[in-house]
Amino acid sequence: MPNCKQCGASIIFIKTVNGMSMPCDAQITAYRYQHKANRKIVTPEGRVLPCVLDGQFLPSMGYVPHWATCPRAGDFKRPAPDMEQITMPEVHYDKT
Repeated sequence: MPNCKQCGASIIFIKTVNGMSMPCDAQITAYRYQHKANRKIVTPEGRVLPCVLDGQFLPSMGYVPHWATCPRAGDFKRPAPDMEQITMPEVHYDKT
């Protein structure tokens, strides 16, 4: 089982329905789907759903994305591009 390069925690990679591999905590977790919830869960089938992990009536099982629990998650974020160094292509309009 792989470990997080930043914090050393055990993680698994789940292929999402969009084809991306998402790192998740290795421990499966009970959750309850809730529309517009702040937390996310990744189902074993790769669906990313809003949910609550409140310990009450939790009928479903899934994995918590590791970025939500990693103490060094901010180290993975890419810096925003320097807008002054981005060159925009020239656009020419045909005036006919």
